[in-house]
Amino acid sequence: MNHKLPKKLKSFLIATACFIPFALSINLLSWQYKLISGGFPGYALVVNYLTGVSVGTFLIFINTIVLLANFLFVGKTAGVKGVYGYIILSLLIDSTRNILNLSQFTSTNLFFNIISISLQGLICGSVIGIIIFLGYSFGSYSSLVLLINKFWKITAPPFFFLMDIILAFITTYFFGIERGLLLLLNAVVFFVAFKYTLRFLRLKTVNTTEVVKD
Repeated sequence: MNHKLPKKLKSFLIATACFIPFALSINLLSWQYKLISGGFPGYALVVNYLTGVSVGTFLIFINTIVLLANFLFVGKTAGVKGVYGYIILSLLIDSTRNILNLSQFTSTNLFFNIISISLQGLICGSVIGIIIFLGYSFGSYSSLVLLINKFWKITAPPFFFLMDIILAFITTYFFGIERGLLLLLNAVVFFVAFKYTLRFLRLKTVNTTEVVKD
């Protein structure tokens, strides 16, 4: 029993540490240049640019609404690890932006924007792969799909893509087609990084288990 506690603590510490580059990538590579990345953080960025409501505040609000809706209509939620994930991410996004005293401006350099938004997708996809592998989450689409499936059966990948398509239309409407296309690029890079990070970690676990058995 005792040997399991350090493993759980290690998973907790690694998952928590992964939220730091996640939050920093949103602030340094998206928010700072008024770019839009995918997921609920992308919707939070749109709201922030239009109203001034902080990204962290919006994320806590929307994830809590989804959490309560899942509890009422589905009978299950993302659990304690999911709640911890979206709260710590929200706090880190707002706190690191304030600590670094970041200023915001609209970047018009297309090449720079492509690099920035692609790097953001790569970082987020990789660290989220680690977070999910460790059994944690951060709310967002993965929580919302539980609620949607109560009324409309759809698997997670196409649902995530659909949500980012909707976000791309919203982004294009308010900020122009270039920002909308950059969002879609971000979503593609994110998906590839997430998929292969998760696949690598699972394969590594299987191989490690086989070595132990041998």
